[in-house]
Amino acid sequence: MKSRIQTSIYILVVMVFTLASCSQPKPIPTATTGATQKPTAITTSVPTHTPTVIAEEPIYLSIIWHQHQPVYYKDPETGIYEKPWVRVHAAKDYVDMAAMLKNYPNIHVTFNLTPSLIRQLDDLQAGAKDLYWTTAEVPADQLTDEQKQFLLDRFFDTNRKIIARFPRYQELLQKRDAGEEYSTQDYLDLQVLFNLAWTDPDWLAQEPLASLVAKGSNFEESDKPTVFSEHLRLISEVIPVHRELQDVGQIEVTMTPYAHPILPLLVSTRLALVANPEMELPGKEFAYGQDAIDQIQLGTRLYQDHFGVSPRGM
Repeated sequence: MKSRIQTSIYILVVMVFTLASCSQPKPIPTATTGATQKPTAITTSVPTHTPTVIAEEPIYLSIIWHQHQPVYYKDPETGIYEKPWVRVHAAKDYVDMAAMLKNYPNIHVTFNLTPSLIRQLDDLQAGAKDLYWTTAEVPADQLTDEQKQFLLDRFFDTNRKIIARFPRYQELLQKRDAGEEYSTQDYLDLQVLFNLAWTDPDWLAQEPLASLVAKGSNFEESDKPTVFSEHLRLISEVIPVHRELQDVGQIEVTMTPYAHPILPLLVSTRLALVANPEMELPGKEFAYGQDAIDQIQLGTRLYQDHFGVSPRGM
C-alpha cells in the first residue's frame, strides 16, 4: 500500500513539472534601436553591352542606265519598222533621263547606248518610220477594218497609270473593253492620245504639246503632225545631249559590241557550261572568235563616229 502511494506521488510530481514546462511563455525578442535591417536581395550580375561605334564612311553608288533596243524587223519593201519602241522611248525617256542631270551637276551617271539603238535612231532621223506611226497618220475616216482593229489591239500598249492621266484615253479604253462601237472621232482621238502618252511629261508641259494636252479630246487631223514633229526633234537630240554631258564630265557613255551579242558564246558555245554545267548544247560547237573581235571593233567605230572619242568602258 505504502509503495503504491509513493509511486503515485512520484508520477504526480513528474506530471506537474512536465505541465509547468509546457506552459512557460516563449522569451520575447529584445527590441533593437536604429533602422530595421531589410533582407538583402540576391541579384545576378548581367553583363552590359557597349555598342560598337562604326566610323561613318561614304557609300559609293554607281547609277548605270542600259538603254537597249534590239534591231526590230524592218519590212524590206516598205522600209517600215514593225515596232515603235525606239521612237517612243526616245520621246518619253532617253532625252529627259540625261537632260535632267543638268539640274544636278554633282550627280554622275553612266549610260550605255547600244549600237542597235543608235543605228535605228539614225535611221529614223533619215526618214524611216514604224508601223504605229504610219497607222496613226492615216486619216480616221479612211481607216480600213484591219487598221481599226490594229488601233484597238495595239494603241493601249502603255502603262495603265499613264492612260489614267488622260481622261479621254481612259474613256476610250473602257469603251474598247466593253466592246462598244467606236466612232470616227474615237479612232482619231486614239491615234493622237497613244503618241501623247508616249511623250515625256516635261515636253507635254511645254508648247506645242501643252495645248494638245489641254485640249484633251476632239482632236483634228492637223494635230497629228505636231506630235510627230516633236518626236522627231527628240529622236535627233538623244545623241547630242549625251555627248554634251560626257564632254563636260558629268556622265560617261559606255559602248556595246555592235549587234549586242553574248560575246563569250561567239568564242565558243561551250562556254555556256561555265554558267550552267547542266545545259544541253547544240550538237555542233559554234566557235568564231574572230567574229567577237569584229563585233568589238565595229561597235567602237560606231561609238567614235557619234561621240568623237574612243569609249572608256564596254
